[in-house]
Amino acid sequence: MKKFITGMALAIAAVSAFAAPAPSASLTTSGATFAEYTGSTVGSNDININNTLFWMYEGTNLGHNSYLLMFDPLSNGSMAGSVTFSGNIAYVASTTIALVGTDFLFSKPGVTYDWKTNSGLESNDSLSISGNTLTLSWRGASPGDHIRVLTAVPEPESYAMFLAGLGIIGAMIRRKNI
Repeated sequence: MKKFITGMALAIAAVSAFAAPAPSASLTTSGATFAEYTGSTVGSNDININNTLFWMYEGTNLGHNSYLLMFDPLSNGSMAGSVTFSGNIAYVASTTIALVGTDFLFSKPGVTYDWKTNSGLESNDSLSISGNTLTLSWRGASPGDHIRVLTAVPEPESYAMFLAGLGIIGAMIRRKNI
């Protein structure tokens, strides 16, 4: 029984290795932080926290991981730096129309999306993409800056190797029990 529990723990650890990893950030704004958003409303909820760039993993659909990046200061503020994801960036929704248009495919269950006219990026904001890194320079005001970033998920070969590994673990457990 002990071997079975050990094998299951290894299998669970292997499965969790395929969860979408958190992005990382290198922010150049003085005193800025990068934090996971755990609220239940996005868009015009007025987070009102200065110097924090928030991220939220929404899920995986159509072969892409979906993340929201949000900067919503109490008053006018700025945020600059880069955010790196585990997969290459395939698409960025940076306007209200693009955010609303991708909600039905990528919204997170249990989260209310309340996009206002100025959700997304304003004309004085900039971003650039290179592979898996997004570089940003934002000036946020109400309702803040919001973008949806879609990144590529691992190739099918990675899943095949993962399943083969689980099979080997199962065979080892079975062999030791015989």
